[in-house]
Amino acid sequence: MVIRVFSTLSPILYVQFNRMPFYSDADTFYAAIKELFERIEKESPRAIASLMRSQMIVRFKVTHPLAEIVLNGRRPMFQITCGPTKLMADIEVHLTSDTIHKVFLGQVTLAHALNTGQLKVHGSIFKALQLAELFQAAKMIYPAVLRDRGLA
Repeated sequence: MVIRVFSTLSPILYVQFNRMPFYSDADTFYAAIKELFERIEKESPRAIASLMRSQMIVRFKVTHPLAEIVLNGRRPMFQITCGPTKLMADIEVHLTSDTIHKVFLGQVTLAHALNTGQLKVHGSIFKALQLAELFQAAKMIYPAVLRDRGLA
């Protein structure tokens, strides 16, 4: 949260309040994201099929807490890895856990997150567009994952 404070010393002084991220630790984040993608695989197989057809490896480098999620669409069956791997990703997405949380809840659009620098994509943006169906499925299922885990 950013608050503008007017002062006689400076026309505008910006004060930023640090707040706790939604996920307090990587283990809680990993468990929720792993369950999310397992449920997407069962409940929205077309979304996973689109990743598999693309033959991409996608790495999410997350901060607050530090975490790394790798979606592997090159294997015969979909694979998600929680934690660092040596796999070379076609696309790397850098963001905070709060940003991915808000995107999956539909509170922030991917376009807004990209335009404001909350989300940075390294790799082909055209390949990244192939993830749209996967993100749509995540937005449909993520709220239920939070409720089932007692996080909502």
